[in-house]
Amino acid sequence: MKRVKEFLEKNTILSVPVEEVISACGDFESFDEFRDTLNDFILDDEHFVLDLDAMDYLKENDPNLSSIQIAIEEGFDIDQLNSVVLANLLIRQERLEELSRLEEYMHQFQVI
Repeated sequence: MKRVKEFLEKNTILSVPVEEVISACGDFESFDEFRDTLNDFILDDEHFVLDLDAMDYLKENDPNLSSIQIAIEEGFDIDQLNSVVLANLLIRQERLEELSRLEEYMHQFQVI
């Protein structure tokens, strides 16, 4: 897994702090273990965007309000939604998609 760590340290593909996740993982035995830890990190971090930035983030990144569909799929009621919730749901989904792309990229270059 040394090869995976070196690859991750040299390539800033993800918007999540990979160094923080690597240090939290310690010496992971497999990419699956790293992926699971990173996935947990993404899902546990509920406040990517604070109140002041949420509207701006949604305006720039979600003009069609696809974040509402994400909220519905996650079981939110309409009265639970606001710009902060929607922005954070959208960012979380984007980061999970990044993780998936990272895994594909690492397979493509035979890092894992």
